[in-house]
Order: sequence, then structure tokens, then C-alpha cells
Amino acid sequence: MMRGRGAGRFRRLVAGVATADAKMRGAEDWRRDDFQQHTSASLTINENADPTVRVDLENAMNRIVPESWHETMFRHVEEGPDDMSAHVKATLITPSVRVPISNGGFAMGTWQGVYLNEHRSVGGMGRGHTRDVVVAFDAPTSTVAQKTIHVSAGKRGLQDITGAIKGAFDADELRAVDIGTVHCFIKHTSASISLGAAGEDFEDAFESALNRIVPETWNDEFFKHTYEGPDDMPGHVKSTLVGASVDLPVIDGEIVVDEECRRVYLCEHRNVGGFGCGLTRSLTLNYKARHEMRK
Repeated sequence: MMRGRGAGRFRRLVAGVATADAKMRGAEDWRRDDFQQHTSASLTINENADPTVRVDLENAMNRIVPESWHETMFRHVEEGPDDMSAHVKATLITPSVRVPISNGGFAMGTWQGVYLNEHRSVGGMGRGHTRDVVVAFDAPTSTVAQKTIHVSAGKRGLQDITGAIKGAFDADELRAVDIGTVHCFIKHTSASISLGAAGEDFEDAFESALNRIVPETWNDEFFKHTYEGPDDMPGHVKSTLVGASVDLPVIDGEIVVDEECRRVYLCEHRNVGGFGCGLTRSLTLNYKARHEMRK
């Protein structure tokens, strides 16, 4: 249960998490899915060290989706001024996160935490601030391989990492199953991973759009988490909007990405990169079987 509106650290806030954690301790290389069952709340992965990040994230989302739209454009207004704006925020951030597990523990970055974001002052209809989260695990037998790769954008902006992901697995591993998925998880809170159109035009437009959506001027206006530089807190907000993971299909032993029109991008949101790692970012790749293994 959340105490109120905003981002709260998701540890034992929901019934069943303790049981799920106990099950996880018996796991090896799995994936864990957390799915919250509401349309005015969301889940995200972001910095778990400084609590002002959560305050700034809430205030940033209120700027991105202002409640003044209740008066100027929204039609779904029957449940109050924070309701439709909450639905939009929940769509932007998404209701679920997928986290890799390695050796029985979260294979997350040092500074990463999972947050339940409450977007309404009064909570959900008939539930208040009590939110239900479903926790699910992949079967351990479905894991074909788990890898960690290190990639660099070289500078702020987008870097095509499709080749690095494909090159992480050898041909025998990819041929192990007919149908599967590769879950790509970035272990940082000021960078993200995304699928997008191929080409520099998209890369430049994407970076420009993010800078307009989350301007660095917010450091002077209302951000409190500012001591790591003007690009840091905006980087955290961008990482929540873009996301920490993508799933790629594997069919007949090949990671399927239409390379002529779509690529996998590392989105570097800082000029200097992450704390202690610079522009080098780490990703965990989980290759999972979704079909009977080949004989």
C-alpha cells in the first residue's frame, strides 16, 4: 500500500512479494515480471539511492501531463482532475517491469530500484492507495543462456547496438530452440534501451524530442536532485519514459530485427555517462526458449 501520491519504493508493498522473493532465492538464471493491475498507477525502474529522485520524478510527470488539461481538453473528467492525467501517465510509464535474475538474485544495476508510482491523490476507484501487483517467474528450464555485454554510445544520444546484441550469442546457442526471446536489460538509471527506426534522422529527432519533453531548465525550476550535474535528473526522467528493457523474438535460430527499418538503440541521456562507469553501459541479455528444444 502506498502512503500517498508519488513514487514509492516497491519492496514489500504488496501481498505475496515475500513468497515470491523466497521462490526467487531458489532460482538461478530466470526472469521476474512485476505487473500492477491498475490504470492510474505504474511501475518503473530508477535510482534507489537518493529519495529526492522520486520527488523529482513525480513533479516531472506533473509537468509532462498537467492536470490543467482537465479543463482544456480532457473529456473523461467524471472522477476528478487527477484521474485522466493519471491514465496518461500510466500509459507513458507502463504497468509492468521485467527484471533478470542471476544466481538467485536481481541482476540489476547498483543504483536501480523498482518503484510503484501512484498517479492519483485519492488512489484507485474503490481501492484507495492499495494496489495489486502480480509477480511471475519464468520456468528455470526455459533459460538457454544469460550474458552481460558492455556497450558505449560514445556521446550523448542514440547508439545502434543491434550488432552487439546479436554478437553476444554463438550460433549453437541461437540454434538451440525454434522459437524464443532475448530480453535485453540495461543496468543503469540515466540511460535506456529502445527499438526505433534505422538512420541518423530518427536518432537526431529522438534525442531532440526527449530534450524538449524533459528540459534541463527544470534543474533551476524545481528539481532537487541536482548535485550530479544538469543532465542527471533529466536523464533519470528520460530513462523512466523510454524504459530499461526490450524483448526481441528469436525464430529458427535467428534474432529477428528488420535491420533495414528498425534497430535496437542504447539511449545515452548524459554528457558524461553514468556515475563510476562513464559512457560504458552494461546490459544483461536473457535468452529464453518458447518452444520445444531441437533434438
